[in-house]
Amino acid sequence: MSEACPTVGRTTPRGQSHRCWRRCACGLLVAGIWSWATFSHNSPMAGYRRAVAAIDRADINTSTLDQMQYELLYLGNGVDVEPQRGLLRAKLLIAENRYMAALEQLSIAESTDETRVRALVLAGEALYRDGRFREAGAAWVRATQLDPQNVNAYRWLGVAYYELGTVDAAMHYLQEVAKLVPTDPRPHRVMGVIWRDLDEFHNSAEAYRESLERDSTSSLSDEVRFEYAQVLSSSQEHAKALEAIRQLPSTADVLALRATCLYGLGQLDEAARLLDQVIEEQPEHFPALVSRTKIALERSEHDLATKLSRRAGELKPKSPETLNLLIATYLREGNREKAKQCEQELLDVSNRLDAYHDLVSRASADPSDDDLRFRAGTLAAELGMKEAATWWLRAAVFLDPNNEAARRALDRLSDGRNLWQSLQ
Repeated sequence: MSEACPTVGRTTPRGQSHRCWRRCACGLLVAGIWSWATFSHNSPMAGYRRAVAAIDRADINTSTLDQMQYELLYLGNGVDVEPQRGLLRAKLLIAENRYMAALEQLSIAESTDETRVRALVLAGEALYRDGRFREAGAAWVRATQLDPQNVNAYRWLGVAYYELGTVDAAMHYLQEVAKLVPTDPRPHRVMGVIWRDLDEFHNSAEAYRESLERDSTSSLSDEVRFEYAQVLSSSQEHAKALEAIRQLPSTADVLALRATCLYGLGQLDEAARLLDQVIEEQPEHFPALVSRTKIALERSEHDLATKLSRRAGELKPKSPETLNLLIATYLREGNREKAKQCEQELLDVSNRLDAYHDLVSRASADPSDDDLRFRAGTLAAELGMKEAATWWLRAAVFLDPNNEAARRALDRLSDGRNLWQSLQ
């Protein structure tokens, strides 16, 4: 499974808040309130409403955090605005990764109807980033019960269940977001990824198509088009896939996919030319190696097929695609012993893949079992499926931060630690 999921905010380094306070104080003394000309005609509560509007839009960056600091100063210290102050303080504390302090402020913000729902959504965010998924989920569900139109609560629930690989729940909440925000392309993109990982290519293509119809001009639209073309190619709709990537920049990935589609349409010469170009530039481009080996076998280019299949085998020795290519290559060479060894290895890999998919199926239906996710991640790592292994091990740690075996396994993956820290 891949991370191609929607985000709802960004963090700033620890200490950012204090620097912002100093900048604001300096502005008050030296420049006579830097934003006064813009905001002095408004009430403090108007400034507060601007700040919470940024929170509602998930429009949180350094600039908006700076302004939130200003609005917090401008709001004053009255008891009557303490819940509102608690809400803004909490968002700033979450941006500093100070989750317990944020939750203390949110307990104040939950005391009034005006701030209660937003406080629950932010409490869920703080709990989630602190690795307390069950409590986070309960906060978001409570927010949707109080406000069935709260997009951010549904979005967080969709993201969280997607991270845990709980497919049905993730789909449900993503569909709620899509209904509430008809212009948002992100929910359908994530649905496309989920369907793709389940090998439901038709449903995946429909989801990607809907995402592009909602927004075909954003900075991510090229990535969505590429993913859309991938699932079209996987379902043998090669002509549609070629059309989807027709105007994309000619990166190695795009050229390899274009060649795969041309190969599927029987245009071997042009496909081989493009793949040779990709492999010359990136000798370890696995999809290009696989497709070029298939063409070499069809053309009886035995030496080339042997060289490319062995290179693919070095990159992904447990891949069924690699093993099938090696079997075909060895049989063409008349090396039946090597072919038989690969056939036995392919059988072992197939059995372990079946076991992996069984674990994934069970984990997808159970949002609370960290052991299923740990076992799925461990098996994926053994099969060389690094991305999937990271995904499931991270989910296991999410559900049980004290699962030391999952933490150690995650740390053994080269990017595991960074992925875990990104969720803190």
